[in-house]
Amino acid sequence: MTGIGVALSLTTAPDQEASTVPDPPPTGPLAIQNTPEGSLEIMAQDGTLLVTLLAPSPFAGTYTITTDLLADGPVNLVAPQITGTPSTGQTLSVIPGLWLYDSAHAAPLAAYQWLWDGTPLPGETGLSSVAPGSGVAVSVIETLTQFGKGSRSITSMIWTI
Repeated sequence: MTGIGVALSLTTAPDQEASTVPDPPPTGPLAIQNTPEGSLEIMAQDGTLLVTLLAPSPFAGTYTITTDLLADGPVNLVAPQITGTPSTGQTLSVIPGLWLYDSAHAAPLAAYQWLWDGTPLPGETGLSSVAPGSGVAVSVIETLTQFGKGSRSITSMIWTI
């Protein structure tokens, strides 16, 4: 979504035709193209896709995507991650999660909410926050909203300060 460069290997599920990523991209049941924003657009007919991301490492893995899930809004593949030094007064940041969305509609908008001990912290809705006192469990909720489709949220792993 934010121009993350990824190496992508994409195949369809065993019951569909397989495709590679030639240049120019294929047409038909599966196609891939770069967008002007620096992301990849995957075009596929209805069905199940297996997507293998090779890089960057926080997103590397193989994911199964059922294209009908995109009808209700963005689909999360990797939850957001908190980075920084987990000690009182230090700045913590969030690495946004990895999402797929229906590019036939407007790109989704991302929103963040930091939580301390599971309670939303008023005003802490950015990509960074200052770590609270010792013993507090910190997490962040990432919500993507796609106009005309819907919203989905995912919570990061909890960090204990």
